[in-house]
Amino acid sequence: MKPTRTLLALTQAVFLTFTATSGFADEARLTLVENGQPRAALVADIPADATAPQAADIRKACGLMQMAVERATGVHLKLLTPEEAKAATPETALVLVGGGALGRATGIELRPLPTEGYRVVTQPDRCVVYGNSEEIAPVLNRYFEDSVPTCTFAAAEIVESAWKGHWLWPGPNGFFIPKTETVSLPVGDKEYRPRTASRFFSLPTRRTMGKDGKVDPKSVRIMIPEAEMKAALDWLRFHRFGRRHSDGRVHAFQDWWFKYHASHPDYFAQSPEGVRQPFPKEVGVKLRLGNPAVADRIMEEWREAGRPELYSISPNDGTGFDISPETLAMDEPAGQPVEAIWKGTANLSARYARFWEGLLQRMHKEKPDTRLRTLIYSAYRNPPPAGVKLNGLLGTFIHSWTEPAKESWAAWRTAGASLILRPNWGHLGAGAPYIHPHGIGEFIRWSAQNGCEGYSFDNLPGYWATQGINYYVMARLTQYPELTMDEVIGEYTVAFGKAKPLIREYLDYWEAYSKKCAYPVSAGGPFSIDPNGLYEQAVREKGLPTNALGGSHRALAYLYPDEIIAPARAILEKAANAVKEDDAEFRDRVRFLQLGLEHLVLNRDAVILGFAAGAHPTPEQRAAFRAKARELEAFRAKVTPLHVVWGEAAHYLEVKRASPAGRPDLAETPLNEDGL
Repeated sequence: MKPTRTLLALTQAVFLTFTATSGFADEARLTLVENGQPRAALVADIPADATAPQAADIRKACGLMQMAVERATGVHLKLLTPEEAKAATPETALVLVGGGALGRATGIELRPLPTEGYRVVTQPDRCVVYGNSEEIAPVLNRYFEDSVPTCTFAAAEIVESAWKGHWLWPGPNGFFIPKTETVSLPVGDKEYRPRTASRFFSLPTRRTMGKDGKVDPKSVRIMIPEAEMKAALDWLRFHRFGRRHSDGRVHAFQDWWFKYHASHPDYFAQSPEGVRQPFPKEVGVKLRLGNPAVADRIMEEWREAGRPELYSISPNDGTGFDISPETLAMDEPAGQPVEAIWKGTANLSARYARFWEGLLQRMHKEKPDTRLRTLIYSAYRNPPPAGVKLNGLLGTFIHSWTEPAKESWAAWRTAGASLILRPNWGHLGAGAPYIHPHGIGEFIRWSAQNGCEGYSFDNLPGYWATQGINYYVMARLTQYPELTMDEVIGEYTVAFGKAKPLIREYLDYWEAYSKKCAYPVSAGGPFSIDPNGLYEQAVREKGLPTNALGGSHRALAYLYPDEIIAPARAILEKAANAVKEDDAEFRDRVRFLQLGLEHLVLNRDAVILGFAAGAHPTPEQRAAFRAKARELEAFRAKVTPLHVVWGEAAHYLEVKRASPAGRPDLAETPLNEDGL
């Protein structure tokens, strides 16, 4: 089932958007359901050489189309085996999924497709759906079982583009498709491939770093219960998340201190007087870029690795940047405060851009197609100096959605860098309805028009009932950046039936309030959206952390009082009344949003009690906190299967970010090995 690389290289397909009319004659259609009656059947046409994951993908694709048709029409299309399909009556049209023997017997040439490619060939009496589901290394995609689910991608393309079905959040109630009595497919032949090589959404993951600076593979665990995880993967597959190549190590030098500090202390950043290395810890030590021996050692490691085409040279995370004279000489502007440089609040883009330029020049002499992968982040997210040539640099861009972010993006592109958008937008809000659909959506659309090579969103914590519109906008525009914001938000709100205008009013209310809050974006240190925003006022007046990674949790106590939540509740009450006589699915979706606000209040109240307990809680304060914590835990257990919030992930992040709602010193039981 795996096409040869030679055949793949020969395939030069044009990938077009699948629509009900574009490129097709309206009168030529394959009818699956007509006036509420089935006219077709699905066939799991599994190739004889298919692996177990590939066969599972084919069955899942069939199941997705069955579900969509049944939700739209009430008709359950039969799923036939190949043997049953051979005996089907001529009046039954067949949708052959998988590219197996029956598909080949149609006479349609099932030509090879590139990695992640998929194809839909529709004739008046049959449809053949198949894809390149070649096996991939697990490191490429933690979502899938060693192969690309291209048949599911193809089914999602049909459901979204031809039948106008959309999946807003994981689980059955998150799926919406308009009711109809007739479902059909336009006749034609279309090939597709996800537009970019990388579409990734990081899930809340616990991992342990070993003493050698490397992650222990056995320690990695995604902090989502199994049932919810399966639903999340279905949602990610539906939105065609995946990636065709490895991005390499996020931080490339986490093991250097362990390997070289004894023999080559000169590889590492010079620290201020009174500060000893390793700082802030072994895996975060920065390199002394002005020392030529550092670049020499990187070249040697690259050669030892076999001169790979994509090689990570991304700096370690955290503060502690080099203040040695030779590295300071690389900075622009010169003369920035040494303290600001060490803390990473200065502009250090010049030193890194020039260092990377030198590495690229040396590597390209030995292997011209080498690409260096790095984060563009922290003190080196600002535009590089004029004249630097970075052709061959693949930058993972971490910034805000503001004009300065666009200016920086454009400057790196002008220098020759290719860019992947990897924002930390999902870290903001801590379960509050902190939403910026227009801000983040318009930046994704803009980046697609300005050379974006992929997306890697960090992270997806699972606050679906409060921040789900953010996640949906990211998923939808990653695949189709040509959609307008009104179209994307319209897809979301139409799923609420007669309450659609009220849900738009609800989203607008929270988006307007989110703009007032203006949490700083985490981009290797906080990037201010508005110094006069409510969050930064709370930093000055209430002592909140400047960095909203942990500060988001504490901000619940100050930024979401009852008087702010009350108008939103009132809108949802009106929405509930608007659909009380409608189908249960519309009522359930409104209730879904209401449960999100209930969780917000419980979480906020736990934060307030955690604050009140202070460093030396009284027995009464301890008891009050524990009672609220039990209430919050019970509520999360109830709503996690509905995907209102992923309770386990929420608690894990609370403990990790030192939220007052997750204080281990007040908990009734000690933390377990997962930090819960």
